[in-house]
Amino acid sequence: MQPANSAKLLLLIHQIPTKPDYLRVKVGRELQRLGAVAIKSSVYVAPATPAMRKALAGIARGIHQRGGEAVVCDAQFVDGLTDGAVEDLFRGARDSEYSAVAKEAKGIAIGMRGGRAADDARRRPAARRLERLRLRFDEIALRDSFGARGREAAARILSLAEDQLEGVDLRAKRVAGRPEPPRGATWVTRTGIMVDRIASAWLIRRFIDPDAAFRFVTARGDRLGRDEIPFDMAGAEFTHRNGNCTFEVLVEHFRLRASGLSPIAEIVHDLDFGGRQVPSPGGRGCGSDDLGAGNRQAERSRAPRLERRNVREPLRIISEESVMKWVTRENVHVDRVACPWLIRKFVDPKAEFLFVPADQVMAVAERERATPYDVKGVELGHHGKECSFDAIVKKHGLTSDPALVLLARIVNGADTDNSLWNQPESAGLKAVAEGFRSLGFKDDHALNAAEWIVYDALYAYCQQMTRERKAEGVSR
Repeated sequence: MQPANSAKLLLLIHQIPTKPDYLRVKVGRELQRLGAVAIKSSVYVAPATPAMRKALAGIARGIHQRGGEAVVCDAQFVDGLTDGAVEDLFRGARDSEYSAVAKEAKGIAIGMRGGRAADDARRRPAARRLERLRLRFDEIALRDSFGARGREAAARILSLAEDQLEGVDLRAKRVAGRPEPPRGATWVTRTGIMVDRIASAWLIRRFIDPDAAFRFVTARGDRLGRDEIPFDMAGAEFTHRNGNCTFEVLVEHFRLRASGLSPIAEIVHDLDFGGRQVPSPGGRGCGSDDLGAGNRQAERSRAPRLERRNVREPLRIISEESVMKWVTRENVHVDRVACPWLIRKFVDPKAEFLFVPADQVMAVAERERATPYDVKGVELGHHGKECSFDAIVKKHGLTSDPALVLLARIVNGADTDNSLWNQPESAGLKAVAEGFRSLGFKDDHALNAAEWIVYDALYAYCQQMTRERKAEGVSR
């Protein structure tokens, strides 16, 4: 017997009343926004995700409320139209949207050629158009469940337009084909760190040029020095080529064969060419694109982030008697990193944290007059399906901040089985947290110090979602 909800596709079949006139148009636009495609005038098909199921059910209810009829059902095509043919319909719809984005981006790139990039009167409106276009591309990519072919082409043209807008001059001569990795070189890229750029910078510093310096081009018409190495820029030595992202080009050029680089390259490629969620070993999306978006919001100045070379610097422990102490179990994971970040940022900026064996938490709490959290039987611990982060948010009256409420849902999903909110971003946070545990930090304080920037980024992402009126985060 097939398990429930095993179908890959959903159908919405509707009969909309003739009045009001706008209802049919409204329903059609909403279905298009979700990424559904029509196979008949009143029959739409969509990927069978929990978010889509919820959205289609909401549309069906709206049709019923207006006097129409609608049903939502799982679907598997067996004759006349195969599942593969339906997937091609999705790809075709997304390809059409990508093509429109690519066409507009190409127009922007052409308009910025030559000396026009230096003309602020021309550049400012072009920059606004390009930003809107990038957001449009990201929205299409979220709907692109079956890997439309036009995605990579649109991503490349968008990147080219961004380079043309910056007006970077790459005419300085350079030695073609570097057979050996450089040492202590200056690597140059554009400001506005995106997934491929920050991943490539990490790769360069970690595997290619440990003493690399980075320069971020901000001035339009900036000419690169002879010995500087540009990357992830139009016309650069190391940039998108033959369908590969910059990270992949660097890996191949320098023949990097370290264990683990291949799956990382696949993740970077997929995120850079459209921001789709990458399957984790458990079959769920990692949501790394969401973390990347938060990082871009959290830290506008890009150079300092890449200069944080000693990420294992431990937290400074404040010893004044007036400082509020908090104690929890050692060997921290999601909740016991998220909670200290929350406390330090929103409850007590000078809080001191103690990490001790689980069986000593209550004794240490009594001796040090510290507040215990994330242990069994305490107020600031797990209650039902809610985690300790939820408890602290409620205890300290932080629920009025919608961004923090969304962040609490993400943390909850990463720390539990994610059955309370089914939050897509949680899988990404869980994967990142597992990665931090594998980096060999000397103690829990050092791990917290390094990982808090992830929560800064996630909080910035949640604020952005709130501004866009997406209080529940990305579509599920």
